[in-house]
Amino acid sequence: MHILSIMEQGHRILLDSIKGIGEEESAQAGACELWSIKEVMAHIASSEAVLVDILVRLDDATPTSDFDRWVADPDGFDVAAIARRQDLPLSRIVDEYQAYYETAIDLLLHLPDDKLRQQVPVPWGAGLRDAEDLIVGAFYGHKREHAAQIRAYRSGRMAMHIRRTIEFHV
Repeated sequence: MHILSIMEQGHRILLDSIKGIGEEESAQAGACELWSIKEVMAHIASSEAVLVDILVRLDDATPTSDFDRWVADPDGFDVAAIARRQDLPLSRIVDEYQAYYETAIDLLLHLPDDKLRQQVPVPWGAGLRDAEDLIVGAFYGHKREHAAQIRAYRSGRMAMHIRRTIEFHV
């Protein structure tokens, strides 16, 4: 499957997982351990910014700050990214994610295939990884993983709501 198709699939899966969610529901903790859906989306928006930085770096080797911070301290990067977006409504966070996603797709469309085979550093002590492998494995896989967590969380909340409704009427 072509990288653009893979990226589009991950994007659709993620957006489908939050379709119809309200601001109140998005702020409830527990979607991904202690994170709310809103915090998960803030995390994903910041990850998409890192992806844009990787693609910019591949294209012209310009140092990029999000990427450097992510490689140096991925956990600290996440904490800071979520904190920066804490007071934003979910819709703004999703808009930010969408803008990064569209930029990443535009960069991918203009990036020669040989650039995607370049090695880039990763923060997990794995040294270097092929850029395309990193994009597909880490960024696409990351969206799928969090989308699945969001769907499971929302399904569990719906089941709890149905049980309470049944108990109320019995």
